[in-house]
Amino acid sequence: MGHSRPRWKNAQRKSGQEDKGDAIPDELLGLVFLRLTSPLDLVRAAFACRSWRKVIAAEDFRVLSARHGAPSP
Repeated sequence: MGHSRPRWKNAQRKSGQEDKGDAIPDELLGLVFLRLTSPLDLVRAAFACRSWRKVIAAEDFRVLSARHGAPSP
């Protein structure tokens, strides 16, 4: 027994399921994240996947969230 990656991770890469988060445009994700009412929800979303974290951390999102009174991370 070696220290190889878990099988499910390899299966995800082969089936292409890891890339499905990119199917939603960043602009739409930003609008969804603006509707979150708790800063903790934004933190949780940022930890969900890299593309979501990129949207939440972007300067454009922070400016827009400040204008709309949404919580900022």
